[in-house]
Amino acid sequence: MSSLSVNPVATAHAATHYITIAAQTHQQALHSGIDFKPFADAAQSLVNRLAPANPEVAVPIPQLDIGQAPDGLRTVAWDGGVAVQAAYRHGGSQLITLFASEVDRFAVTEPQAERIGNVSVAYWQVGTTVYALCGEQPEKEILAHARDARMAWF
Repeated sequence: MSSLSVNPVATAHAATHYITIAAQTHQQALHSGIDFKPFADAAQSLVNRLAPANPEVAVPIPQLDIGQAPDGLRTVAWDGGVAVQAAYRHGGSQLITLFASEVDRFAVTEPQAERIGNVSVAYWQVGTTVYALCGEQPEKEILAHARDARMAWF
């Protein structure tokens, strides 16, 4: 019988890296006036950019309890590949972003939260897709949204 082992140091480093990138891109979106394409306009172009050889493959975006669909989407290049960043306006004004990207390692993890500077980040993984939900709201609030999104998969 073989056993599955996970290197917790390597796993922690990988998570720390992508959530740091997610927090940085959230700050850029918040303070740099970055435009997100409206969801309806962006959906097809994102599929084409992320999977030109196979348009059926795309980074899945979970449904959040803060809105039916993102207000806008954009792609973000990072050293792990290309991510999708979805923008939501919670309560009409507070920006919440969802960073989603494919990774090499398969895992299914529960959402966890950290504070990186002024940004609360809840992060989790489903299969080979990592997610980081970011906002300036308290960690507890961001984590609750992430848990609701993750539970929609099961």
